[in-house]
Amino acid sequence: GAQPALASRLSPAHAVTGAELAWAVTREMAVTLGDLLLRRTHLAFECPDQARSVAPAAAAIAAPLLGWSSSDRDAALAAYDDEVKLVFGDDG
Repeated sequence: GAQPALASRLSPAHAVTGAELAWAVTREMAVTLGDLLLRRTHLAFECPDQARSVAPAAAAIAAPLLGWSSSDRDAALAAYDDEVKLVFGDDG
């Protein structure tokens, strides 16, 4: 396809692709990385690092769909880290 990132897996160990994230944003009203990685794909529960390593790739896919600037993307990544700490009681 025109966007290879959408066809590829976010993490080699899991089947979730960029296209699934794009679908969640465009069709399921996902608006945060927590929506994508905790609630839609459950990657946060399946990855040993709570999907922190795939969050930047997820943000890169979501950003153009949600109209995020680079500072919005940075804020989304920070918010995701905070949400992971709340959900998992994790200090990093």
